[in-house]
Amino acid sequence: MSTGACHRRFRSHQAVPHGPARSFRHSFRNQFHHSPVTSPSIAAKLPNSDNLKMWGRFTAYDQITDGLNKLHVAMRRSGVSDKLAVMARCSIVGHIIAKSPYGDRSQPLRGVDTFFNNEPLEGGEMFGIFGQKPKDGPPNSVGEAKKLIERLGQSRGGEIIRAGALAGNVFCQIFLSQAGLSIPKERRNDKLQHDLVMFTEMAAKSGDAGSQFNLGKLYMDKIDASAEYLDQDDIDNIKQAKYWYGMASRQGLPEAIRSLKNLEVFDF
Repeated sequence: MSTGACHRRFRSHQAVPHGPARSFRHSFRNQFHHSPVTSPSIAAKLPNSDNLKMWGRFTAYDQITDGLNKLHVAMRRSGVSDKLAVMARCSIVGHIIAKSPYGDRSQPLRGVDTFFNNEPLEGGEMFGIFGQKPKDGPPNSVGEAKKLIERLGQSRGGEIIRAGALAGNVFCQIFLSQAGLSIPKERRNDKLQHDLVMFTEMAAKSGDAGSQFNLGKLYMDKIDASAEYLDQDDIDNIKQAKYWYGMASRQGLPEAIRSLKNLEVFDF
């Protein structure tokens, strides 16, 4: 081998500087696309150019790139957004480089955040890329509930919220109570009315002042105002309304304080 050849081989293995100005593709190619250094005995056993078809034409870099391209296409066909498909690709490549003999061992393993400036992931889509399902737990805010319903649909999202409410999640109890109250009375069937009272009572017993006031109103709604006399059911409903108005009043809710005062005429 000539001195010039040795010099060229040495240059091909010099460390490639990394920085913002260098593209990811360029860095990746310089990590993998090079001539391997081998001993004479090993070189003698390697295939020559006539046997490349038998051994495979592609370099390690080409094979990895081909596989990543196929992965990208498969993810796009399955409905994954192009951005997240690229993020998954970059994450995989970042791991390959870090684990290779040419990776920088002094730096921590870096993946997606290196290439996308720590932009937040959307919903549970990234879990789907790697064959995992996002955790569909009960929401704890209106924003979380909205995203859950948008992602899973009203039916499945409603099931999760309902299960959360029955398990004691106060936000889910309030959410279902408010959802039921937003439906006009004339459009509520018996089951909906039952669920409305049930979840409002759950939230009221959990200590939510607004739900305590609403539960008092629901009891007052049961009274037939057109009747000449109050029957025992009416008396029981007024007692319940006074109790829940009183609970909300202790928390300083103005509407409850006014409503409780209006019921002072009923001395029972």
